[in-house]
Formats: sequence, C-alpha cells, structure tokens
Amino acid sequence: MIKKWYTEKVDPKQLAFFTAIIVGLSVFFATVLALINPNLTFLTKFFEIMYGGFGYSVSTLGILLGTVYAFTDTFILVWIISWVYNKTIKEF
Repeated sequence: MIKKWYTEKVDPKQLAFFTAIIVGLSVFFATVLALINPNLTFLTKFFEIMYGGFGYSVSTLGILLGTVYAFTDTFILVWIISWVYNKTIKEF
C-alpha cells in the first residue's frame, strides 16, 4: 500500500535538531558578518529585538549567545510543532 506524503510521521527530535542547526548557524554567520562589517547590522536587528534582553548584541559574546538562543528556541518550537503534527495526522 502506498502511503500519501501527508500521512507519514516525522521524527520530532531529528527534525528539530537539524532545523535548529541551520537556524543557529544562520545567526552565527549573520552576527559574524555584522561584526566584521558594521554596515551589515541590518542582518541582526531582529536578533537584537528577540534576544537583546538576554545579553545578545553584535559582539564576540553575542555570537555565542545568539547561536545558543536561536538553537534552543528553534529546537523547542520545531519539536512541539512536529509532535502536534504527528498527533493530528491520520494513519491508513
């Protein structure tokens, strides 16, 4: 029996982990670019709004903090979404 793509369950931990890696690396490189070239700080404005209260800024410490915060938030959010998805799909 051929299953439809929308009836396949996903592995929440695996999906969350790899998505978090991509987002964490994106924040890492955006912060590094903004640190190297101050004209590129528009890349990090959103991160400063989200994580500024937790110590994030365009700095060497901000690279680490932004990467960790983005990884953690993304992992939790994607895990919850994929868990809900798995609970709501119907298996045939």
